Amino acid sequence: MLSTATHLRIDCGGAGVTDSTGTVWSADRGFTAGTAAGPANDLYASRRVGDFSYSLPIKNGSYKVKLLFKEPTKTASGQRTFDVFAERKLVLNDFDIFAAAGSSNVIKSVTVKVSDGRLNLWFDSVKDQAVVSGIEVIPAAATINWRQLPDAPLTKFESMGDVVNGKLYVFGGYVNAKIQSTPQVAVYDPVANQWSTRRDMPEKLTHSGTANDAQFIYLAGGYVGDWQGLSTPVTRHVWRYDTINDAWTSVLSLPANRSAGGLVRVGRKLHFFGGLKQRKQDRGEHWVLDLRRPTRWAAAAAMPDPRNHLGAIETGGKIYAVGGQHDLNENSGNDAQVDAFDVVVGTWSRVADLPRPLSHTHNATFVRGGT
Repeated sequence: MLSTATHLRIDCGGAGVTDSTGTVWSADRGFTAGTAAGPANDLYASRRVGDFSYSLPIKNGSYKVKLLFKEPTKTASGQRTFDVFAERKLVLNDFDIFAAAGSSNVIKSVTVKVSDGRLNLWFDSVKDQAVVSGIEVIPAAATINWRQLPDAPLTKFESMGDVVNGKLYVFGGYVNAKIQSTPQVAVYDPVANQWSTRRDMPEKLTHSGTANDAQFIYLAGGYVGDWQGLSTPVTRHVWRYDTINDAWTSVLSLPANRSAGGLVRVGRKLHFFGGLKQRKQDRGEHWVLDLRRPTRWAAAAAMPDPRNHLGAIETGGKIYAVGGQHDLNENSGNDAQVDAFDVVVGTWSRVADLPRPLSHTHNATFVRGGT
């Protein structure tokens, strides 16, 4: 049964496949009627065809259901149309894949509420036969309610944070209007609903890139010490913090000094990109460290829009560089651009911009509900 924190992905008509992003789709299951068609190792080319249904065991709740389609044989609009029902409600009426996307892939998303422990989908032919290539089910975003929690041990800004085993770790930061820094490490335990402090950082750091790997949190680059304007030291140091043993270890340094860049772990590799060099100039270099053989930071494709103070996250086999800032211009230097790096292909592409320019979101960029 699907838990509320995981995905369900089905390769309709197929035996299961790993797509180009490294995402795994399970073999076709839960169906009644219809026939399988197309090659078994191609997500969009394989398909279930005819009049058929799916009944999938699932916890009660609200879900986003993504239906994957690609027209296999028709060459014009109106040659294939069909209806799709979800939980007895019509969600796609006279759907025409070719009219929607020609011969390209297309995804249609619907929100469904399940109350009987099963997600039920029906595909009914109108003209020719209904067809679907994949089904993805994601828990719908729940309502967010805010409540007051215990105050942190210190009031800080421009610090770094990460979450390991359900606990929030906050590293360093500036503590007053004089922009003086602290090496403090504070931890919030939501079960105990209390804060504690851990061993101080080896350096007074701010603006480091952060990423976690099991019990470890990595911090890469950053400003060192109190703020001194353009003369504030920028480091290339990389540190690993052991959340279980409360211990710090030096890791292979970045190829050059950087601050306010993005750090993301994908599989067994750390990716660092963007940020500022000494004298606060934007840089777009992108370096990769294999944690299995951490002997060098290898060069990867540079960011197309060099910037700093950006959000950085990985989901679905892609790294996203979200917003950011140019130079140290907090008045008009913010950027709405979002770029995605495909770790399989090794290239960046621009995706939909943010609704408005934003920077300083590194501690507030995360994956929720699997998307």
